[in-house]
Amino acid sequence: MKTTFYAIVLIIIHLILIQFCFAQDKAVLVQLSPEIGDTIDLSERNYYDLFPVIKDFHYAVFFLINDTTSELRIWYLKDEGSLMDTVITNSAESIGNYKAYIRQIDNERLKNFEYDIKIKVVNMGGDAFDGKLLSVQSNSIIICPDSVTSPNTLSFINSYTKLNVNEFDTVHIELNYWSKVGIWTGVGSLVGFLAGMAIGATTPIDKPEIPNSYYWSDLEKLDNASKGMVIGLLVGASAGLVVGLLTSSSEETIEINSAADLELLRDYLIQ
Repeated sequence: MKTTFYAIVLIIIHLILIQFCFAQDKAVLVQLSPEIGDTIDLSERNYYDLFPVIKDFHYAVFFLINDTTSELRIWYLKDEGSLMDTVITNSAESIGNYKAYIRQIDNERLKNFEYDIKIKVVNMGGDAFDGKLLSVQSNSIIICPDSVTSPNTLSFINSYTKLNVNEFDTVHIELNYWSKVGIWTGVGSLVGFLAGMAIGATTPIDKPEIPNSYYWSDLEKLDNASKGMVIGLLVGASAGLVVGLLTSSSEETIEINSAADLELLRDYLIQ
């Protein structure tokens, strides 16, 4: 009877200890963003360029352990096709760093989509991809169709195309022709305006032999400056318009022969 009683007590103590241990190691599944959810799949990994050293990535999850430690568990395929996992532990702050990185990427790509420039990428097989340039990475670019009617992170993730540098050789940039002409015209107008004002204000005038000649002299200088500004504005705008028409084009082609050539595409991003 005593033996049975002690056995029951030991079992109860053992169960309490097990529950205590699980309570001490409380694991909470973490979402890096509402769009990603609690599981990072292959498409999301490629979109955000996460864990690039993991070959044959399958999916990943984050856990927060006891509010102090982060646990990243990544599943990947072995050469023979079996699914394996690896665990990376870090401080809890690392989860905040990942979330900040995701927010930054989302904001940058939304701004890049709204930029008024379209591109066409032709791959080695002759297939063409049209759309907006969202990102230029070290060895790849990300394009989203410009037909997306509701630009947001989720629509980008569901429709993007990622091309590695060895998959394409030509990028056509569709430029806003009249916008560039307008910029040249504006620059010419400003330069002409300032030059005309300076020339008009410094043009010598005949001093009249009348009382208060200094007063009349100032008025004539002001009149000359005004005339100079108007003439300079018209001449500058005309010159800028001509330069813009002659030098602007509606398309620019960039040949991609190496990863270094991708850097040229960064000039067509806002962020």
